[in-house]
Amino acid sequence: AAIFGMIAACVLFYFAILRWDVIAAGWATGMDILKPIIYGIVMAYLLNPVMCLVQPRVTSFLQDHMSNKERAASIGKGIGIASAIVFGVAVVSVVVGMIVPDLYTSLKGLIETLPGQIKTLVETIEVKWEISMDAELETIWNTLKSNAATIFDKFYNKDLLSVTGNVLTYLTTGVIGVVGFVFDLFIGIMTAIFALGEKEKFIAQSKKVVFALFRPEMANNILDVARHCHKVFGGFLIGKIIDSIIIGIICYICMLWMKMPYPLLIGIFVGLTNIVPIFGPFIGAIPSIILILLVSPIKAVYFAIFILILQQIDGNIIGPTILGDTTGLDEFWVILALILCGGLWGIVGMIIGVPLFATLYYVAKRLLERILRNKGLPVETEHYRDVECYDGEEKNFVLGVDETLKRRKEEEKKQKKEKKNKKKGKSEAGE
Repeated sequence: AAIFGMIAACVLFYFAILRWDVIAAGWATGMDILKPIIYGIVMAYLLNPVMCLVQPRVTSFLQDHMSNKERAASIGKGIGIASAIVFGVAVVSVVVGMIVPDLYTSLKGLIETLPGQIKTLVETIEVKWEISMDAELETIWNTLKSNAATIFDKFYNKDLLSVTGNVLTYLTTGVIGVVGFVFDLFIGIMTAIFALGEKEKFIAQSKKVVFALFRPEMANNILDVARHCHKVFGGFLIGKIIDSIIIGIICYICMLWMKMPYPLLIGIFVGLTNIVPIFGPFIGAIPSIILILLVSPIKAVYFAIFILILQQIDGNIIGPTILGDTTGLDEFWVILALILCGGLWGIVGMIIGVPLFATLYYVAKRLLERILRNKGLPVETEHYRDVECYDGEEKNFVLGVDETLKRRKEEEKKQKKEKKNKKKGKSEAGE
């Protein structure tokens, strides 16, 4: 049966590779159909801590004042779900109400002043380079300006109509997309309510399926991995969101204090991109530096220095305090997870890649440790640092030359010390 299953798996894997484009298209279609359900599950997962904070306290209070304990528990659960949904809606409403007006003002000002800022920057470069610019470089610079002017004139007189038509098409598509997103969001909120209300039942059903399909020992391992996965994903995602909010607020306040341009726009952008580990600060800093550079080059330098200091504070103080060691991954695995998952799923992959790799790392570690224990070998990594090979006859490890000499010297010292203690003991006995 095992051989047949292995052969069947290999055949299925072979045909999956041959039809990978069909499978990928089917997967994309399925994910698009299930998008509202995915939204709801994500919202329920993020709002679950709020429910877990409110429900036990309300239920305990009601059960102390009501004779019907089941009724009190049901009301407590309903209040917990309502509190979680209200909290989520309130956070989104407050953020949108505070940010959107100022964000609109910043973007409008950026669009209005950007051409003038670019022109000023070009004139500044011309003035700064006028002394050192030779004839050949000046010719290249003037050619670039002339070509840019020609391209702009052609665009304005000939291509603007077609571009306007494309923009209208994109706007129509965008409006349809917004309506579809609102519909998906509504279905997602309803799904989140049902998911929060039935989470205990769903968990019980999942455990029932696991114990029905697998041996008790294997089922215990699967449940342990699921608990670890929940711990890693919950701790990392929620902690990273809190950390990014703090970084965005600090960035906004400091930019106001330093009188930087576009403080709210850049503060939001830096906070959002900070959710991505390691690469997030660079993703947020580079476009922000370019925006500030158009207004004031010296302020762009100050902002770059500020971002470096802020990210050092985040990486060494704020982040570890909030997140702790939730993933247990070294930097190498974190970078690998970001590159691989980011290439597969974009920004979403870069966000979930680290906790996903942490879970896979945990599973692989448990499996390897179990195999080593069955072979009677140590599971600690330090035992294998100086190992050259395993001696099957002596049933022990053969260490490297330096480590072997070190062990021999330690044994010789130990033997000399034992002989000295024996002689000292005999002399004391003779006396």
